[in-house]
Amino acid sequence: MPGPGPRIPEEGRQPAPPEELAFPPVGRPDPGPLARPERRPAPRLPDLPLPPPVQERPAPRRRSIPEAAAVGSPRRPAPSTNRGLALLVLLLALVGAGLAMAQEPRAWRLGGLPWAATRAPQATRHPGPPPSAVPVEALSALARAQVDAPLAWNQRLRQLTFEPCCAGAWWAADSASLYFIDRPEGQVEATLYRQPIWPPGALPEAADAALLPGGPGQEDRPRFAARPEGEVSIVQDLSSGSEWQLPTGGNPTLVAPDGSHAAWYTGNGGRAEVDGFNRFTIVRIDGSEQRELGGLWGGSLVRFLADSRHLLALGRPVADQARYVLQRIDVSTGEVATVAEGMWLSEVALSPGGLWVAYLVSLDRAAPGANGVWVAPTEPGLAAPRKLELHGAYRWRDDQRLLYVPQLPGAAGHALLEFDVRQGASRVLVDPEHLALRIADNDWSVSPDGKRLAFRSEDDRTLWLLDLPE
Repeated sequence: MPGPGPRIPEEGRQPAPPEELAFPPVGRPDPGPLARPERRPAPRLPDLPLPPPVQERPAPRRRSIPEAAAVGSPRRPAPSTNRGLALLVLLLALVGAGLAMAQEPRAWRLGGLPWAATRAPQATRHPGPPPSAVPVEALSALARAQVDAPLAWNQRLRQLTFEPCCAGAWWAADSASLYFIDRPEGQVEATLYRQPIWPPGALPEAADAALLPGGPGQEDRPRFAARPEGEVSIVQDLSSGSEWQLPTGGNPTLVAPDGSHAAWYTGNGGRAEVDGFNRFTIVRIDGSEQRELGGLWGGSLVRFLADSRHLLALGRPVADQARYVLQRIDVSTGEVATVAEGMWLSEVALSPGGLWVAYLVSLDRAAPGANGVWVAPTEPGLAAPRKLELHGAYRWRDDQRLLYVPQLPGAAGHALLEFDVRQGASRVLVDPEHLALRIADNDWSVSPDGKRLAFRSEDDRTLWLLDLPE
């Protein structure tokens, strides 16, 4: 039987070289055919039966419309192009309605529309206190304000604005309105607004800066004002418009209430201002008779007192200690007297008449009982400093009463307390069990006449007004 003969290579493939011509691996010398390992044929797998072939099912033949009608099949209607057009029109209508609704609440700011053209605001219900099983035991030992019934508290509270806005609002000097700055949607620049507190439901209106306390044309405005500009401060005579410079290094400058002097401290800003020794400087308002009034480590000037003869300064007498002192400095003689002192003394708030000052002491580990809010007279030796019963944020109501919102974990809302500096005790004005005030971001203020409190609500971010009991 003749042999199989030479293998004919498949088309497109090169024949493998004979065994004796096989190339060695790259990087190794050829050991020769005798040293090459013997090749063994691969084991043959047993023959397995193949599965039967899958029979393809013929695709159904589509019938024409006459054939479908002949056999009784229902005719499927062709899709209409009018359906897509209708959906597009509906989508555009929904988008236009959404844009109109988004712009409607701010219509009173965008074009000076008359009252009849705007939608009358609807009062938002101020939520009552949620059920809470945690009693506010800290308030039980304090006196209470005389209120006829819990319902009377709801009558004292009303809403001023009807959309979220108005962060950092402040009172007008006559206590008849509030000012705030806002930038409505669609406007590039922010605008100053005035919110009247009467009649109820009055809308905010754009205000002129001349209407602010101390603005042009007002009798109670100060004559001089100072602003930092670069490395100097510019003093302006508001009555004549003339201006001149003071060498303040660009630091904040205080002007005495009677306009006789200007004062500043020499700070470099940042950490250097906290760690360094800052000197206090006083000059005549025209820049003459410049002289130093001492200084403190990390020192700063707080305010002139109402008599324009004394300055309040805050800082550390020792460089590497965290004990701060609040000093009263006589601008004429340079005499220094200590008003208060304590660890990390901060948050200094002067009463409207300048007779008392409130401050915070914190992080005193050696004497934990010293931590808290204190009140002291600005006349050293007139009375001993007095500590509030509870810790919280505080604002002066008048020269004898300090309002504060204590920290009460577990309460349904914020309480409002009043500390009488003459009696040295607090009383409860607003109990969260009767009226839960939820103040957002410590954003609240007392009117100059001491009769009302305005705050920004945590629930709806709008301004609310509370009539304070006497």
